[in-house]
Amino acid sequence: IRARVKAADNSWKVFSTKEKTLEKAEQVAKTTFFTGKSRVAQGQPEFASKKFSYYCSLYKDELIAQMNAGTAKTVFATYILIVDKWIIPLLGDKEITTIDDDAIFEFEKMRQDKMGRVPAKGTINQHNVVIRAILSLAARKKAISRRDFPVLTVKDKGKRSKRRPYFTEEELERLLEFLVEWSAAEGKSFITTYKRTVLMYYIDFLINTGIRPGKEVDRLQWKHIDMEFKKDGVSFVKITVPVGKTRDGAPRELIAQHSVRQSLARLHRHTSPSSPEAYVFAMPDGRPVTGLSEMFRNALEEADMRFAPNGQPRTRYSVRHSFATRMIAEYGMDAQRLAHHMGSSPQMINQHYYHGDASRDAEVFAGEDAYSEELQEFINDADENASDEELAAQITAQVLAAIKTRKKSKKG
Repeated sequence: IRARVKAADNSWKVFSTKEKTLEKAEQVAKTTFFTGKSRVAQGQPEFASKKFSYYCSLYKDELIAQMNAGTAKTVFATYILIVDKWIIPLLGDKEITTIDDDAIFEFEKMRQDKMGRVPAKGTINQHNVVIRAILSLAARKKAISRRDFPVLTVKDKGKRSKRRPYFTEEELERLLEFLVEWSAAEGKSFITTYKRTVLMYYIDFLINTGIRPGKEVDRLQWKHIDMEFKKDGVSFVKITVPVGKTRDGAPRELIAQHSVRQSLARLHRHTSPSSPEAYVFAMPDGRPVTGLSEMFRNALEEADMRFAPNGQPRTRYSVRHSFATRMIAEYGMDAQRLAHHMGSSPQMINQHYYHGDASRDAEVFAGEDAYSEELQEFINDADENASDEELAAQITAQVLAAIKTRKKSKKG
């Protein structure tokens, strides 16, 4: 039986009493009416609403449905984990109509207490994305109005993500030499030796491709590697990454560095794949190899390379970081092109992978040939006479005049 009660604003609230007899339905209606008056007196919404956890569950169901249909973004699995680990435990018991700025403030305090540290801005942003999506779902269900959404922002919150530690070219060379010896160590079981050898080729592959460790590499099959791709008569190794973290998880193509060709050929002989459908980094029975993250950590510890000079622990991601750093420092790769290759964004490239070096591009930023004998002579004179402001000004004017003359001569 449905009932209706008059609200404080003179509107009517219609609802189901979930009762089959008139007597019981009337009792439910009266209870709802008087409870509403009491809630208003306490400064609460007149009528109780569903818990935030209810809409969290609906949101998860929507994500899972898309994952089952094959239309989900890769990040959906992360969103589900955020809901289960953070949103429901810290916000789930609140009514959907009470999720306001104060509720978010309390949530952020409890989150920091639970983490035991200040969360990174990226973490806060991900949580905000999920909360905003749940609120939008509730708005679609007419449970709340969009104008009542709390402010969700990372401004003046959290700490900036640190640039990930990387390996220098000399360290990478030393690391590969160590892995060669480590994989051939005597007295190890067949599986240990087998996996250490796969790890050696795995790290070499990351060094030469910059592919994201984890799912991107784990799901690579031999059919995704084209060793015969040619451009203008030159052979390249083209790789189709079947799944990515960004760009809606869409596949992307990239060109590996030439030196990867030899190690891929050796890996092929080591794993003996039965077909192009076989995984590139596989166990003897064909399953994707597991445990490489822990094995790599152990290798770094034995090689005394576990920590970067700044004290940050190195991981497989450090190898990807090294690739990006090398492409920027040695090849002058711009962030836009490198982001496409690595399945990232220019902002992430600049934030996590660019290690600035003012001296590296000194000539470029100076605007002239820094090794010009003529200009160096003027500059040295200016340095020596810096204490004499008038003389220094005259010399500076000469430097500028010389630069203008050189520019005109180049144009001519």
